[in-house]
Amino acid sequence: MPTGRLAFIEKTWFRVLTAVVILVNTAVLLLQMTRRGYGTIFNLLDDILLGFYCLELLLRLLHFRGRFFYGTPEAPWNWIDFAIVVSGILDQWVLKLLLDIHLDRGSSAFLLLRLLQPLRILFRAVRFLRILKLMRVLVITDLNWVEKDWFQTLVGVVIVLNSVIMGLETDLKSPMWFWVEQIMLVFFVLELSFRLRMKHCKFFTDPDDRYWNLMDFFIVLCGVFDQWLLKIWDSLMEGENHRNNFGQMMMLARMLRLMRILRLVRVVKAIRPLRQLAIGVVRAMQSMSVNSGSGCSCSRLSAYTPWRSLPRG
Repeated sequence: MPTGRLAFIEKTWFRVLTAVVILVNTAVLLLQMTRRGYGTIFNLLDDILLGFYCLELLLRLLHFRGRFFYGTPEAPWNWIDFAIVVSGILDQWVLKLLLDIHLDRGSSAFLLLRLLQPLRILFRAVRFLRILKLMRVLVITDLNWVEKDWFQTLVGVVIVLNSVIMGLETDLKSPMWFWVEQIMLVFFVLELSFRLRMKHCKFFTDPDDRYWNLMDFFIVLCGVFDQWLLKIWDSLMEGENHRNNFGQMMMLARMLRLMRILRLVRVVKAIRPLRQLAIGVVRAMQSMSVNSGSGCSCSRLSAYTPWRSLPRG
């Protein structure tokens, strides 16, 4: 692996930062299909995210130089990254700038732009391939720090903060909560992805944590379905069929939002002292139930024995 001043791009913290940006970009792409009134905000976010990708690609080109496109196991991934960034530049900057220029309808430049305009659909579809880059980051990054105490404490703090925000949403109506919810959901999806990558199948089969992990997986899946997939489905469905199913969709959305309250249970798991305290309380209650059951059995036996010892008649 090349060394130098730009070697930090191969560090864990930079790869995690890249994964966060990719997940945020994916959420923005999904929300663009449902939130029509935030076009200016989404365009600004698209430009900021594309700027990050351009900077990251430039740093990697300067770091690997000629080895970026060949000679390394990561060369195919680098080609994909290069194609995605170039398509993003053509879509968001080049074609957009050319379309804003007023040209004569009979000119050859105007006809060329009309022919290139359908390519924007292809370029926007290519942007979803950044999910592959997220998968690459998860594969090659060392994620042992996910089980550290500081990260588990951070997860517990975010869960408590999310619960407080859920309470504030009922009293204080503001469009700001929508964006806060998206940030929280991105964090939970990323945290779940890290743990799935680190534990693989043991995430669902570990006898000590499988019930906690299944609950985490179910809660995050409900959040994704409620805040992203359900809204996309609602925006795509139109007409009479949409009006007939609207009530059922809203009832399902309310049920999925109630599932977010279960995240409070995760605080017990995320903060280790609380988890140990809960385990101790459960074990104490189990021992108390066993002792009380044995005590009741002994008392019944002692009460029954004298009557058995009395002579009949």
